[in-house]
Amino acid sequence: MIREKAEVISTKGKYAKVKMTPGSDCDGCTICKHGKPFQMNVFNEVNAAVGDMVIISIDNMPRMFTVIMYISPIISMIVGYFLGMAIFKSEDLSILSSFVFLIVHGAVALVISKKKKYRAFIVNKCEDDINTSDV
Repeated sequence: MIREKAEVISTKGKYAKVKMTPGSDCDGCTICKHGKPFQMNVFNEVNAAVGDMVIISIDNMPRMFTVIMYISPIISMIVGYFLGMAIFKSEDLSILSSFVFLIVHGAVALVISKKKKYRAFIVNKCEDDINTSDV
């Protein structure tokens, strides 16, 4: 889980748009691919207002996504092969079955990949960024 500081630039319902600069914890993260400041929508659990500096938590899920995209297709082909062998008792049909399982797996993975690969939400407001020059 990554925690970063960000500025709220707009709010809408339960969500806020924040502007953040990738920090040192972002190495290897796939949310921001260019290392420059960027904006993202986050769940606003603390009702932060525009202009507030906040701490956001990002549950980065590329490891799980990697498993879904690279390891589970192999598993689905193996399962498809053995299931096809048990049902059809034919090597040719079991190979065909393994490819059918691979195609079904690909369709499921496509649906999953269309959804966000991360979940981000505001944890709390930063109190240390209050301007003290007005006091």
